[in-house]
Amino acid sequence: MLRHRLHHRFTDTDSDPYDATRGLFFSHMGWIFRKPTYPKMKDIDRRDLDADPVVRFQHEHYIPLTLALGLGLPTLIGWSYGDATGGFIWGGVVGRILIWVSTFSINSFAHYLGDQEYSEEVTARGNFVSRGGARFVGAG
Repeated sequence: MLRHRLHHRFTDTDSDPYDATRGLFFSHMGWIFRKPTYPKMKDIDRRDLDADPVVRFQHEHYIPLTLALGLGLPTLIGWSYGDATGGFIWGGVVGRILIWVSTFSINSFAHYLGDQEYSEEVTARGNFVSRGGARFVGAG
C-alpha cells in the first residue's frame, strides 16, 4: 500500500516505483526485478494504515495468509472434489499468475492506453478499466 501511495505522490519520477516513463515492461512487471530502495518513503503518511487493525494483521501475517489462502484453500477445494492437484495448479498457481498479470496491468496500461483528460504532465490516463466500464454502459 505504501508503494502505491508513493507511486501516486511521485508519478513519473525517479521516486515512482512503477515509473511508466521507463517503458511499458518496467511499469508492468520490470519493477519486480529491481532491488527496491525508496528514499522518499519517509514522506508518505501511513498513520491511517498503522491505525487499521485489519491492515496491521495482513502486514504481520502476509506470508502465512498468502500461502494458506492463495495455495492451500484452492488445494482443499480441489481435494473436496477429488482433485487436490488440479485445485493446487488451476486454483492456486494459475489463479495467482492471472491475478498478478491483471493487477500489474493496472500499473502499466493505465499509463499507456486511454485519454488524458486532466493533465498531460504525467502519463496517467483514463480508460475502460479505470472507469469501471462506465463509458461503455452509458454512465460516462
